[in-house]
Amino acid sequence: MKVEILSTELIKPYTSTPLSLRHYNISLVDELSPAMNVPTILYYPAEENVTTNSICMHLKKSLSMALARFYPLAGRYMKESFMVDCSDQGAEFVQAQVDIRLDQLIGLGKNVQAELLNCLLPRPVGACDEDTDPLVAVQVSAFACGGYAMGILSSHSIADMSTTSSFVMEWAREAKRLLEGLDHDQDHELSVSPSWNSALLFPGCKLPGLPLGFSRDKENVEDHKIVTKIFSFSNSAILKIREKARLDS
Repeated sequence: MKVEILSTELIKPYTSTPLSLRHYNISLVDELSPAMNVPTILYYPAEENVTTNSICMHLKKSLSMALARFYPLAGRYMKESFMVDCSDQGAEFVQAQVDIRLDQLIGLGKNVQAELLNCLLPRPVGACDEDTDPLVAVQVSAFACGGYAMGILSSHSIADMSTTSSFVMEWAREAKRLLEGLDHDQDHELSVSPSWNSALLFPGCKLPGLPLGFSRDKENVEDHKIVTKIFSFSNSAILKIREKARLDS
């Protein structure tokens, strides 16, 4: 599998962050987080009459809107000060193309190698927490069949998996609003507006993060004795879980 990077740019929040919110101090919980980017990869099948360029334009605009509410994710982490400089430098957005079909990768199942999946991420897992590193980076990789993958990285010093999931859901809502022709400020009753106050609940002590030894340039799984496990859920199993959730309200 060969992945070719076509473009890289920074996406800034739709609205500027007020000066009063310029500095976001991280909490004790964040200080103790491992120094790494948290990776997530989402896969999508091909759509008729939809080009990768149009998808990317749509994603860039909706990402900009989502960053307006999750403004620290568009900043840069100042590790010497244990705070985020929320000056809207932007999230990294990478567009790439892959020379195989999506089903060829998905079909590998549990036999897929982690190195292949790393190629669908915009940067190494260890490339984080320097003044110039984006706190969120996205890579949209178009496969030969027209399907694509979205690789999303978020700095663990700022966002855990729950925060990242909330951010991606808000991004999806903004993307849906654009498709429906709604304004950024319309129909936002379901929008997530986080309270960035974790440092008030768990004041920081300026402790160094947990070093995991990841390289900033590449990921060598064998060097770190990392084990990757894949859990696959069938459609019927997912439907049963959803039905149970509905019954339990």
